Amino acid sequence: MTYFPFRKRGQQRIDSAYFQEHANTEEVATWDNHQFHRDHFDAVFVPPTEEGTECLDYSEPSWNDITTSDAAPDDPALISDLDIETAISQAKTLPLSNEMGSGSGNNDSPAADKDLTLPDGRWAPDLIGSRVTKWYKHNNSTYHGTVVDLEFKPNNKNKIVFSCFFDEDQDYDYFTYPQLLKILDEAPGELANVAEVAEVEVKSNYVPDVIPTRAEMLAQPDFQQFLEAERVEIANMEKHEVLEWCVPPKGARLVSSKFTYKRRPGKPHKARIVARGFSMEHNVDYLHSSSPVATSAAFRLLLAVAVTLGMDVSSGDIDGAFLNAELSEDLDVPLYMSPPAGFQDPTGQGRAFLVKRSIYGLKNASYCWFKTLSAVMKELGYHPIDGSECLWMFNSGNKKAIFCVHVDDYVLAYTDAELNTKLVSKFTELWGVSGTGPLRTHLGMEIDFVKGKHAIITQKMYFEKVLRRFGFATMKSVDTPMESTLKISLEDTTPDNVLDDNEKRQYMEIIGSLLYGAVMSRPDIANAVAQLGRVMSRPNKTHLSAAKRVLRYIAGTLDRGLRYENKDWYAPGVADPLPPRAVVTYADSDWAGDVDTRKSMSGYLIFMAGGVISYRSKMQSIQALSSAEAEYVALSDAARDVIYVSNVLQELGLIEKGGALPLFSDSSAALAMTQNKGINHRTKHIALRHHFIRDLVDKKVLTVHKIGTAANPADLLTKATDKTTFVRHADTCTPRATDAHA
Repeated sequence: MTYFPFRKRGQQRIDSAYFQEHANTEEVATWDNHQFHRDHFDAVFVPPTEEGTECLDYSEPSWNDITTSDAAPDDPALISDLDIETAISQAKTLPLSNEMGSGSGNNDSPAADKDLTLPDGRWAPDLIGSRVTKWYKHNNSTYHGTVVDLEFKPNNKNKIVFSCFFDEDQDYDYFTYPQLLKILDEAPGELANVAEVAEVEVKSNYVPDVIPTRAEMLAQPDFQQFLEAERVEIANMEKHEVLEWCVPPKGARLVSSKFTYKRRPGKPHKARIVARGFSMEHNVDYLHSSSPVATSAAFRLLLAVAVTLGMDVSSGDIDGAFLNAELSEDLDVPLYMSPPAGFQDPTGQGRAFLVKRSIYGLKNASYCWFKTLSAVMKELGYHPIDGSECLWMFNSGNKKAIFCVHVDDYVLAYTDAELNTKLVSKFTELWGVSGTGPLRTHLGMEIDFVKGKHAIITQKMYFEKVLRRFGFATMKSVDTPMESTLKISLEDTTPDNVLDDNEKRQYMEIIGSLLYGAVMSRPDIANAVAQLGRVMSRPNKTHLSAAKRVLRYIAGTLDRGLRYENKDWYAPGVADPLPPRAVVTYADSDWAGDVDTRKSMSGYLIFMAGGVISYRSKMQSIQALSSAEAEYVALSDAARDVIYVSNVLQELGLIEKGGALPLFSDSSAALAMTQNKGINHRTKHIALRHHFIRDLVDKKVLTVHKIGTAANPADLLTKATDKTTFVRHADTCTPRATDAHA
């Protein structure tokens, strides 16, 4: 049996399986009349003559001296330090003659049955002795340690787990190979891409565009290009007076920093230096830490309005964004930042950076940029129209423009080309703008825009990348994203179907990838993703299979999206055709639909120009006591978003002030509750904020109408339905881009 060294001492520890079986305390125990001890390093010392054990051949100290002495094993008179490099090199040459440290005591497998080859071809013992650095969130501390051991986990498909001993707390932590790659101080030679060695069930040839850590970057085959990108980034920061090398005053606080990396098709690799904002202190280094961004509903509303009014639409990307804002917009105090690991002061003087502008990662960077951009928009004659100052309007005579911005990506709809030219010229003069021109893509969405005719939003390229990432690009598709009989519940998770760590990570990555598409352009998967997202804390194999089903549905519906057209359209439940600027809303609920909490699901859709401009699938915050109450709350949820749309359209002059917008529900009881202000046993317990809709109906801001259950498209957002119902509603909400719109 082989034991790997765990520290600088010349003593050896027994395997953890034996220790768990024979001793569960730190008290001195007896083993065949020999004493052994467990010290604060969690090490157990045993005599070398014990049957079935082997020890490394150290010249000193002598095991016999230690075990026959009355002194404890840590007595400095008896134990001398051993060179850890020597011990490690000896340990690497020894065969693994038994399964190590599973904690189960079943160490019967011979060494020949154990494959120490890692997924990228490396031999696992070669990593013994490597140095690691890890930041622990729970105490905001960085620990430094050494890879000291490896173990098989028979209950986890015999995966190899590495044990690391950390200097600061004199304790161990355990990592799988992909996890270890992220914390190694130096990449051990040419390693395969981390995505390729990740121990996941689904295999793919996905190569990540974004690489978050330096350790992962050094493991890439093209890491030299990233190193060059680091040098370019620092040079640009100095050139544009964002950072300046300096010697900080004694006792000055230093914000830490790091590089992030990105591959850009057809362009040089990008390295971006970012501050590690968690090391900043509120009211000392910053005051404000947030700023608004345009919602996806605001962008969709802009497109629908542009189609309706026959406006041109252009887009652009403001260069640098945060780097253009002064930190004095928030707190006018000097801020110092240490260089990223691996990029130290080239002069060797140990200098740091003086941060002169709002570099990415600072807590207040977004706030400073928002204040800077807002001032420029007001200077150009724009005013905010949605309350968040992310949707702006210019209105002067026959010249009208709508400006929507998400951090540094903007979209401008305009009636006069001079407005676009003036805005681009101003941005170019102040900051620089790239990618200007007719709108084609925006935030991962592809836009097919024809002035005065239609706008179609899809995310085919985004979802194709997601499918390749998880190995579903060629999988057989399904007709619905979720089985109608499936109920998602945390209570279904048992020891028999629980996911291992890698499967949990895969589940989270799938849901995170789907969530972006569900929010931006795919209401047909919104409910499925919302339900699966609620069990993120404890997913099981059933949930993972359900998530993979959504991927299979996406694979067969890549051309589904949102469509707006400048022509009369037919709304569900409305007999006569409506003009493009007409706004119609549908709300629905699934009473007690959540198995774990028995809370209800709300769903609503807002249509304009024949397409969905706003939608949501969410669990209600209260416990509805009846289906009528659940439908009433759903109407209230929808009403708040309708008011937002109404206010914007009134500012744009598309609807008259005081004009009522229709809201449909399939519950007669809920509609009656909106029109009856009397307090009775069915309504007196409902929170006051849900009675908000009564006031809107009374003031004729909204009119409520009945729609048949089968015709209500909001049913799509409340629960999983059968194939026939789902396809009917999906065709209404997310028509295929190739379909002729009725």
